[in-house]
Amino acid sequence: SAALTNLRIAEIEFCVGLLRTRFSDCMALGRDLVRLLQAVSRIPEFAQLWNDIIVNPQSLSPHFTDILQLLELRTPRRYIACRLTHEIETKLNFLLSKVSIGQQKRYQDWFHAQFLASADRQTLIPDLVRYICCVVHPTNEVLASNIVPRWALIGWLLLSCQSNVAASNAKLALFFDWFFYNPNNPEENIMNIEPGLLVMNQSLPKHPTMTATLLDFLCRMSYQFHPPLKDALLD
Repeated sequence: SAALTNLRIAEIEFCVGLLRTRFSDCMALGRDLVRLLQAVSRIPEFAQLWNDIIVNPQSLSPHFTDILQLLELRTPRRYIACRLTHEIETKLNFLLSKVSIGQQKRYQDWFHAQFLASADRQTLIPDLVRYICCVVHPTNEVLASNIVPRWALIGWLLLSCQSNVAASNAKLALFFDWFFYNPNNPEENIMNIEPGLLVMNQSLPKHPTMTATLLDFLCRMSYQFHPPLKDALLD
């Protein structure tokens, strides 16, 4: 509709304008800013911004040297949490703190029917995966219990993807911290990369195709995510 088209134009103008005029402040968003910009890079206004980030970074900020500077900065958990509504966040935390393994199907079906049933909701899946990886860090007590583990819910979300684009974005959300994790950086957290490893390991006995698909994606992205950074990603 015309109203939605006007809203879309206004949102694009606002986001691009904010990024161009306050890029130094926006850099605090860290590596997930790059992930999200890549998802909308086919929109002409964002395509030009993306080009400036790659080719002419200092046109955006004198403090911005290259894209790796952003990618090496872990996104604070509060920003990742802001991608979800309060209701979705509450339901997700309930699944991961109150529901026993083996009893989660009816809750997953209900969650899917309410939040993921329509095709336009597929864009939510990568944000759910990022939230589970980066915000939900279970206590030792929960890890030792029979509560639904993070890897199980992420595996279900991956299987819920209805298009190749949604699946690719969800896999990138799962492995994004793998590419730039620095064990010497105290701001990094091993809990952010643990789910990807566990999804592959736990899927191997009954769902080897899932493990093979994830390994294939991980290997390909190491070379294809941004070819000039291939050596940094492989390290």
